[in-house]
Amino acid sequence: MKKIIGLATGFALVFLLAACGTTEPQYPTVTEATTVEEETLPDWVNTHENEFGLTVARLENEEESATYVFNYSIVMEARDGIAPEDFGDTLVITTDVPLRGFAVSLFGNDMLGEDLIFIPIDTFGEIDELAPGERFVIQNYRAHGTMPWSGVTFVDEDGVQRYFELWQTQSGLGEPYYLVESENRVSELPDDWQPWW
Repeated sequence: MKKIIGLATGFALVFLLAACGTTEPQYPTVTEATTVEEETLPDWVNTHENEFGLTVARLENEEESATYVFNYSIVMEARDGIAPEDFGDTLVITTDVPLRGFAVSLFGNDMLGEDLIFIPIDTFGEIDELAPGERFVIQNYRAHGTMPWSGVTFVDEDGVQRYFELWQTQSGLGEPYYLVESENRVSELPDDWQPWW
């Protein structure tokens, strides 16, 4: 009986060792890379069309002709209280229709309920009218972080003051700057509202 048990144990060990020696290691199966569709620009890049044909672009060649030139350092000084050095991007703004009382606008921002609103603080570099074919150039433009603190304002043909924030593209795709219209909702702020900036 002991011999039978010994033989059975021996055969079991032999089969077990043989199995261990011949088992292939199991690695994850390598699959082919999935096909990636051609990258397209996000919908919000360079698609902020407006009824005025108002556009902004960065000038690579600062010697291009300009109808009006505004130094953005004035806005930086008004906001921060210090005179900054002259450096930054050069932007050009054009329009398809005449815009009366065109100016650079300084904005603040705050929450109104669940909405983020932009609050006009002051205007700079106002001209009587920006006409089609004219180029309003902003020198030494520098963003104040990811939120826009500036933009442009003008009076439309119905006598309504319009405001456009100057946003900077974060994706690095397409034109780095674009304009988005915002509604002036200052009249909706509480009577005891105070600016936080």
